[in-house]
Amino acid sequence: MSLWNDYLARKLIFESHPTIDQNRCLNRMQTRHPCRSCMDVCPAGVISMPFAGSVKADWDSCSGCGLCVSACPSRAVSPARIQAERLFSYASRLQHDTIISCKSGLSSDIPTEYPGALNWEFLCFLALHGIVTIITGECAGCEKSSCRTSLEKNLSQAKIFLGEELYSQRVFLTQDPSAVPARRYTRREALSLLMTKTGRTASALLPLPQESVPDGTLWRQILLHKVKQLSKDTAEAGKPTCPRSRRFRALLYGASAA
Repeated sequence: MSLWNDYLARKLIFESHPTIDQNRCLNRMQTRHPCRSCMDVCPAGVISMPFAGSVKADWDSCSGCGLCVSACPSRAVSPARIQAERLFSYASRLQHDTIISCKSGLSSDIPTEYPGALNWEFLCFLALHGIVTIITGECAGCEKSSCRTSLEKNLSQAKIFLGEELYSQRVFLTQDPSAVPARRYTRREALSLLMTKTGRTASALLPLPQESVPDGTLWRQILLHKVKQLSKDTAEAGKPTCPRSRRFRALLYGASAA
């Protein structure tokens, strides 16, 4: 995928930590109400704000959890190449339901110590393919409390984007994998629900300018590509689409809604 190739071209070959685009950081744009999202979520205290409008990171102390990437509201923090490459490798061959787990000893498609590092765009991308089951341990007693907070925020955003009905059928957060229901939507049903439920909110959640390049917004752009492909597949199959689909595409891609 060209988005992926463009992204890798902008990353250092042996980069082992995230990077911050100071120009996109909200603290560069305004100083009255400083954004502390990346600082508050970092378990190692890597990121600091030495003075108003500037964010500094001591990457030597970085554990590579990726929570700062997921927490940044303006996507000013880009994932390390090794992190992005691992997720993209899975996503590129995805054809089924996904199990994500932070519990050791449990078989999962995406084993991770920090499920909160998976941003909502990536979770939505997975949900458009099948059921996403996130299996956690006892979060109340976990030392990674910021991970749970980040996960809940990402799931809330995913719910807004997918719509409550599709979200309730595709995304499950549990400590017991056997409790997940087997109901699944077809690709056509998922597209119809997505178009119907999120037409009004998509433009607010996905403010992606045409001139933007893949960086911290990598998964946002890949999610948009997936939504566009679903719509195209439905049209080519000769199946009726939601009457609001043109309006939805116009909100996302700036195309004519006529």
